[in-house]
Amino acid sequence: MICGGMTPRLGLLTAVAGLGGFLFGYDTGIVSGAMLFIAQEYELTPFWHELIVSITIASAAIFALIGGRLCDLIGRRRVIALAAAVFATGSCLLAFAHSPGTLLVGRFILGIAIGLVSMAVPIYLAECAPAPLRGAMVTFNNYCIILGQFVAYMIALLLAKNEENGWRWMLGLGAVPGVI
Repeated sequence: MICGGMTPRLGLLTAVAGLGGFLFGYDTGIVSGAMLFIAQEYELTPFWHELIVSITIASAAIFALIGGRLCDLIGRRRVIALAAAVFATGSCLLAFAHSPGTLLVGRFILGIAIGLVSMAVPIYLAECAPAPLRGAMVTFNNYCIILGQFVAYMIALLLAKNEENGWRWMLGLGAVPGVI
């Protein structure tokens, strides 16, 4: 036992589950940097711009409702693993997108993953945590969301110099934590 009940195994599962929160933050944050370049490349109308950005939150809201029931059916850990695969799939699709329609589908897919992890990760962490650590472990998910947003803005800043393919890297890098 380390730190009042925190074992290395518990720390590892908290960190891995926290990647779901990180990707939630990253994928909702990175779009602000990427859309500057996407809007120019595809000459998007304001409607298409707003649609590509907002479809993620719309699908997240729908799949958050589905996620609770799915957690009951197949378990929280499996839902988190499924969401990781969905995050990776959506990020890869976005990185190689060649039309606004493909971007829309990719952002919808990311919303599925965000909705699933928004339900599964906090419940999973609460169920795994010993009582004295429960609040800290569940709050860690919220910290990971904010960290994901911060990292997204820093990556967007670094990749903004690559006007041709920077947005593809911005969106594609979201696959890396999903694979982990």
